[in-house]
Formats: sequence, structure tokens, C-alpha cells
Amino acid sequence: MQNEIPSLYDLNDDCLDYIFRKIVYLPDQLKISRVCTRFQNIYTRIWNANSNYRILELNEWRSIFPKIEDLQYFLHVMQFYFKEFVITEDCLSETLKDLEEWNITCLPSVERCDLSDFVDCYPNDCDIFNLTNLLPNLKYLRLTAPITGRFLTNFKYLEELHLYDEQEKELEISANYLKDICVELKQLRILDIRTFNASHLSLTHIEYCKNLEVLKLNLSVLKTIVCDVLKLPKLKTVTVLLDFIVNASSIQSPDTFSTKIYQTKEFYYILNTESERITGISIDNYFMPLKEDWDDNLDIFKHCKLEYFAFCNSSFESTALEKYTKMKNLKLLCLRNWSLLSKDVLLRFIELCPNLQHIDVSYCKNLDKSFLYDAVELLKQHKHRTINVYYLLSGLEDEIENVNINFWVQQKYIHLSADFPPDSERGLSYVDRGFQFDFD
Repeated sequence: MQNEIPSLYDLNDDCLDYIFRKIVYLPDQLKISRVCTRFQNIYTRIWNANSNYRILELNEWRSIFPKIEDLQYFLHVMQFYFKEFVITEDCLSETLKDLEEWNITCLPSVERCDLSDFVDCYPNDCDIFNLTNLLPNLKYLRLTAPITGRFLTNFKYLEELHLYDEQEKELEISANYLKDICVELKQLRILDIRTFNASHLSLTHIEYCKNLEVLKLNLSVLKTIVCDVLKLPKLKTVTVLLDFIVNASSIQSPDTFSTKIYQTKEFYYILNTESERITGISIDNYFMPLKEDWDDNLDIFKHCKLEYFAFCNSSFESTALEKYTKMKNLKLLCLRNWSLLSKDVLLRFIELCPNLQHIDVSYCKNLDKSFLYDAVELLKQHKHRTINVYYLLSGLEDEIENVNINFWVQQKYIHLSADFPPDSERGLSYVDRGFQFDFD
């Protein structure tokens, strides 16, 4: 009897999985997956294990699969495995229309949706309604285009809603729909309704947000509800953007026009009434200029609970920071664009704050390499301790990136980054044009 020729089908799934992973070109993988249901199931597991393949960004997939039939096949195979839905330089309405034509009407596993990179075709209420049907289990939504807010409450499981865009919008969310969001979205943890220049919103029914942990809003919105906000049972962070209203007719000369905003009533109210539970303070001292004695006799120094302290865009002497070296729980120190910052006070923080993990000295031009070398010597005394230093456009940059590259790459006591710390906004301040409080 003649021996049968071994076939690929005789291999078990583990062997096939190993072989199929050696084929790296995705269109070729697609061809193999179409051979039979078994091959398709193996490749589905392989694709699902790759986090990049679980992001549905239609333009990206169009570039990978130029043939429409290949694109449709891949989308149908991955329909129940996509975790994130993203639109880049495209219209939401057109994307939804394409998916509907391809009979993709629901992406049940998608929990994150980022619609922050639109072209000028903004979504209307009908688009939002269709999006709620497509993504019924959504938990995170970032949508920076002007919208009314209608139908957002159809996202029943929404935990994070981010509506802030770093430019002026033609339209703010409707106050009525914002009220519905507060009342109906029971699982909402993070709400960002800031408007870049000035907000005219009225945030009522905030007391219904029993699970809200992070609230980001304009000062004009906070003014009438500050007491209600502070009563929220799970509140961890409140971020306030100062309203920037410019009356062009009052500007006599661009050279003498001041961008500073002298509104600190709510800032001091929170600082004084909540001092016992404040764990973080962030201030943009350029737009909200405080006096040099602003923190004299504050109760926060009785409790010493600060874990995060960001005081940016300051021209104070470094001695103004000495009192914060008492904060033994301090984890992050951000002194971005502090014009008179000295290395001595930074070394004091390293020495006296044993939990300090992050130091942000971006834009501090007056610092030089001696700070880094002195910090390393100090940290050598604490063998198991490492500090992350953020140095973008500071006086440290040349030493790190040009003069002594290899030494600092291999350095185990200091990790250097030209980026910004986690949870920080980008630019000259840890928090944009305003202030932030964190609570325990």
C-alpha cells in the first residue's frame, strides 16, 4: 500500500499557529485565513493577540487592504474583537455609512472611542445616534468636535467623557443635554467639559454624579457650583480652566496687553476648606499670578499630605519652595519653566522626600549639568531608589543629548525623558491656564 503524502491539515493547531506566525505580511495572512474555517480561527486568535489589530481605524486598514473585498473580510472576522474605534482625518458620517454598507452594525467589544481628529465635517445628532448603536458597550469617549450632546446618554455604560479641544469651538454642548448626562449616566467617573476660551455653560444636577472622580471645567462654570462639586462622594480631582475673554476694542496696543487672569476666589476657597484632604496642587502661575507669600500659613502644611505639587511659569526665588520639602509623601514635583530655579532646592527635595519619583524641570534654562551629577551622588546613598527627570528644552538638554549621551542612557539612578510626566498636559504648565486639586 502506497504511503499517503503528509498534508498541512494533518498538523495540530499549535503547529499551524507557529507556522502561520512566521508569515508577517498581513495580506498574505488574510489569503491563508480564507482557505478554510480552521485556518480562519487560528488567524483570528493570532490577530486578536495583537493589540494594534484590535483598533478599528478605517483609513489605516484601507491602506493595508486596498482591495475592498479584503477589507470587508478582515473587518467581519475581527468585528467582535475590536476594542477601540478611532477616526483620523475623516468624517464620522462617512465612516458609519461605509460600515453599514458592509453590514457591520455593531462592535460589541469596543470600549474606547477617540473622535478627536476630525476634518471640517462635524458629526450631527443623527451621527451620534448611529454611533451609540454601533458601540453599545462604550466606556471611554473623546469627542472634541462641536456637538449638542443629544443621544450621548444612550451610551449607558460610559465612564469617561472628554469634550475638551485646545481651540475655540463654534458650539458648546447644550445645558439640557449636559443635565441629562449628569442624571442618567450612572457610571460616569471622568467628565471634561472645558471650553478653550470662555464657557457659557450651566452645570446643574452635578450632585447626581455619585461616581464622578475627575471633573474638568471652566472657572465660570465652577463659580456657582463649587460647594456641590466638593460634596461629590468620590471626587479625586478637579481641574479648572480660567476663562479667557478678550475685548478687542479695549486693547490699545498688543505690546501692553496682559493675558493674566486675576481670579483666585474659588482657588483659595478650595485650598482653605479642603486642606485636610488635598493631596495635589497644580498651578499655572503665568495666567493666574499669585503673590510670593500666597502659601504663607496654609493649613496644608499642618497635614503634609501632598503627593503632587506643580507650580509652573514662576519667577519666584527658589527659597519659596523650601517649605514643601516637609511633604514626605511627595511623589511628583513639577517646576516647569521656573526661571530662577536652583539645583540646591531640588537636591533638598531628593534628600528629604523619600517617596519622590518624578521631577519635571522642562524649560528651566538656568539649570546645568551639575544638578544631574550631584543628584546621582545623592541617590547612590539610597541604592534602591530611582528618580525620573523630565528635561525638555531645559539647561540639561545639551549634556544629556550631545555631550554625555552613553553615560546618561546607562545611568541607573536617574531616568531621563524629553517627554512630560504621566497625566500631565503638554506645554509650559502641568495644567493648562488654570489650577488643579487632587484629593484623597
